Amino acid sequence: VVISIQNEREWHRLCAEVLEQPALASKPEFGDNDARVRNRAALNDAMSAVFSKITRSLALAVSDTGVL
Repeated sequence: VVISIQNEREWHRLCAEVLEQPALASKPEFGDNDARVRNRAALNDAMSAVFSKITRSLALAVSDTGVL
């Protein structure tokens, strides 16, 4: 599964609908693309905590809905 965020709207949607952490999108360290790149390790940790709990089947099913 590849996640590609193309704009801030998609970033906010990913945080809210997939990660179920809408506040993550507003944190200064993740607030825009430059900040996310600078803080990639912390972002990877936050996302891994969520994605490590879902199955491949669920990730694929969600991706078919257009959310992922």
